[in-house]
Amino acid sequence: MQNDDWLKDIKAGDTVIISPSIGRNNEYTATVTHATKTRIHIGGTKYRRDGREIGGSVWHRTYLHEATPAAIAAIHRRERVSKLARTFAEMQWHKLPLEVLETIEGIVAENWPKEKAQ
Repeated sequence: MQNDDWLKDIKAGDTVIISPSIGRNNEYTATVTHATKTRIHIGGTKYRRDGREIGGSVWHRTYLHEATPAAIAAIHRRERVSKLARTFAEMQWHKLPLEVLETIEGIVAENWPKEKAQ
């Protein structure tokens, strides 16, 4: 069970993490634009004080989570990894000299996670 005490004191300008109901890999940070006793507003989206989105689709509803330094760092790391993966996927590797490709291959091979024997 999540500790929602932090939601009691939330105010405009605070940073929160918005998480979709399905798949925590799509979390992102946002800034609270307005807060009342019963509602939290982030842009045009409204949330209850327990962090649940008001309205929206049952399948696509979002939730608020506390933006701890560790959680923010994890989101930034995931975003950076995703961006690098897209960049590498779009690169025209065939334009690089063979020596450079072999150097990259060595670096990747040394750092690739080892599969555990079953």
